[in-house]
Order: sequence, then C-alpha cells, then structure tokens
Amino acid sequence: MKEAIIIDFNGFMTDVTLVADDATGVFPFYRTQEPLAQEDIGQQLNTEMLGYVVAIPVPQGLFKPRFDIESWNEYIQLQPLELDKDGKSPTEMPEHFSYSPRQQETFWIEGLMPEEIVATRNSDNKFKTEQIGVVLETKFPKKKQALISVWNGLWKKMK
Repeated sequence: MKEAIIIDFNGFMTDVTLVADDATGVFPFYRTQEPLAQEDIGQQLNTEMLGYVVAIPVPQGLFKPRFDIESWNEYIQLQPLELDKDGKSPTEMPEHFSYSPRQQETFWIEGLMPEEIVATRNSDNKFKTEQIGVVLETKFPKKKQALISVWNGLWKKMK
C-alpha cells in the first residue's frame, strides 16, 4: 500500500488515503450515502463525486500544493492509443499529432500566489523572532536585554 492524496475540484488536498502499490494516476473519488430508513434498503444508492484521488507523489518545495486537474485531463486525452498485439496502432494518428511524455509530478503546481508566499515567509520569520525572544527571556532573565539586542542586531543583518 502507498499514500495517495484526495483533492477537491480545485486541486487542493483535502485528505490522504491508501491505495495499492501499483495504482498510479488520477481517478474520481465518490461517497455513497447509506439508506436512512429500513424501507430504503434495496433502493439505488446515491453516490456523489467529492473530488479525485491522486496517486502521484507531491514534489517537495511547494508551500500549498495544487494538482492541475485540467492539464491532467488534457494530457490523458493526448496519450497515444494502446498498440494491438501486432504492435500497430488500432487507428492512425493524424500527421500533426505530437505526443511527448511528461513527468507526472509536474502536474503538482504551487497553489499560492507569489505575494502570498512572501507574506507567509514574513509571518514565519516574525514568529521565529518572537519565539527566540521568549526563549532568551526565560532561559537568561538576567542577561535578557543584552541578548535580545544582540539577536535583533544579527537579525537585521540577515534580512
């Protein structure tokens, strides 16, 4: 078993699930509603599509990964048809058709705008600075002011 990501219709992760080791690609994710009353048993169950299961690993380095489901659907439609047992295509491809394989991980894209990433980084730095100040204050109460001023001076140089 391996981990797969459940995404919503916008491509953002909503949950994680397990799939078979040989599962790859993207497939719909449905929820079946159970019958509420005894007389409903035997009736056709209602199924609702909630999103997709993506069995493609998420590359590192993305702040808020988003799976580009539209590009995936276009990519799948353009894949060459399977060959028959003689190695020939069941239907001839048009001459202008060109197919180039694509790394599946490239369908994971950054879900944040550049401005949002900058804001996230700035808020993280502010939080770290405040945390360090609290640690210095609690561990070294007598040298608090001297240590904080040294830290602030170093921090300004790092920016």
